[in-house]
Amino acid sequence: AGGGGGLADAALPRRQQRHQRGRHALTGARASGAAALRARAKRCLLVQPASTWPPSGSGELAMAVDTRGRGGLVTFRLRVRDPQEAARQKAHFEGACSTGDPRALLQLLGAQPWHVPTLLALHRALCQTGQVAEAADMAARALHACELGFSTEFAEQWLLGGARLAADAAEEDCGQLLLRALWHHAGHLQRRGAHASALGVTKLALSLEPATDPTRALLTLDSRCVRAGEEKLLEAVATDPTLGAAPLLGGSPPPPTGAGAAGGGPQA
Repeated sequence: AGGGGGLADAALPRRQQRHQRGRHALTGARASGAAALRARAKRCLLVQPASTWPPSGSGELAMAVDTRGRGGLVTFRLRVRDPQEAARQKAHFEGACSTGDPRALLQLLGAQPWHVPTLLALHRALCQTGQVAEAADMAARALHACELGFSTEFAEQWLLGGARLAADAAEEDCGQLLLRALWHHAGHLQRRGAHASALGVTKLALSLEPATDPTRALLTLDSRCVRAGEEKLLEAVATDPTLGAAPLLGGSPPPPTGAGAAGGGPQA
């Protein structure tokens, strides 16, 4: 019985044997791709990767501890993994931007599909032309590219309200890119009616630096609290103008959202 399968295969016409081998290989490739997608999804905090997205690997960014402060607060800094590769990508990106043609950015995205500045630049261009669904996809990809670099400690501290983000004033700073991606993604969630998720992302963005509020999350927090039915949170924030109670802004994150269906978002 053990050798029956081999004899049966030998008896088949060669064309049918090739067809079966090709079918098995294709099935195996699909299974491998699906397994890779599931493994990547397990690492997601805010955005579930779409099946149409290119492979991301381990990402181009990495989150590391910058300083540890009192009260358990930990300041993190988002950096590029490979400075030389980042410099090369930056040169290509600046060259594409100098043309003033969004098609140059689209062509560049094919070569470096997880370059956050390219994704955010395309997000802006697509918003300006009214292609809000495509713009939302770019914002989600930019945020996912950032969260691929999140460490376990950062994710845990962030959800507890104990994480702070060190971000320089430079527009190309990785911390600034993360804040911009969070802002845009929250706006798209609100436009498509996912008010609870939009509020969750807004709270997480605010908790990264509640004293200075670099994303200006407080400008939208009131309306998002009302739309999500979280008026009590709004009352708590209103009685704490310094936002010193960082744990208030922690808690469970919003459920990761798919990038396929999305609406428009805030302009750059």
